[in-house]
Amino acid sequence: MATELIKKFIAALVKPRKANTDKTDFGHALLIAGNTGKMGAAILAAKACVRCGAGLTTVCVPQKEAAIIQIAVPEAMVISRENLPADFEKFSSFGVGPGMGFDKDEEETFCRIFSGKTTAAVIDADAISILAKHKEYWKILPRQTILTPHAGEFDRLFGLNKNREQRLLRAIKFTESQDCIIVLKGHETTILDGNTEYPWSEAEAFRTAFKLRQADASI
Repeated sequence: MATELIKKFIAALVKPRKANTDKTDFGHALLIAGNTGKMGAAILAAKACVRCGAGLTTVCVPQKEAAIIQIAVPEAMVISRENLPADFEKFSSFGVGPGMGFDKDEEETFCRIFSGKTTAAVIDADAISILAKHKEYWKILPRQTILTPHAGEFDRLFGLNKNREQRLLRAIKFTESQDCIIVLKGHETTILDGNTEYPWSEAEAFRTAFKLRQADASI
């Protein structure tokens, strides 16, 4: 089943906020993002998080890069990766990966975050590369984890594919068997949750359905 992602559909998902509420009523997001030379990714992610309506946003970056976030996104709080909290229960959602790097320290950070009680997680960019390298980390991910790979990252996770149609078919099959959501990024981004396919246009939905039937025999 395909549902077109148009403004009217998306607007219906946005819930009105009551006048007597405050920031503590709308969750606390933790972003693990950014590293030396890649703080732009952390800034973009933090601004998006604030703009999308998170009540509180905390960005976890290397200590030496903390000032960049505090200047660029004054609405966000900052903690250092060198001083991660002992538990993450106060956070209601997690975004991991944009520009964070994927060396041993970041691998340990990834494992530590998801070894605790986490919910509502989005895995992006470098965190996808970490997950591709350590397939054993799949088992520690929370239910309904959202993965946001572009074509190259998708192939690192699931093996090489000849084209976008093969990637879509693999993503459909994977989300049907695993309790996760895949946002396959590209010129025509598609969201798959195991039940419904959300392409950006109705024409693409029909085109994808036709091509997937053809591609099924080649995988």
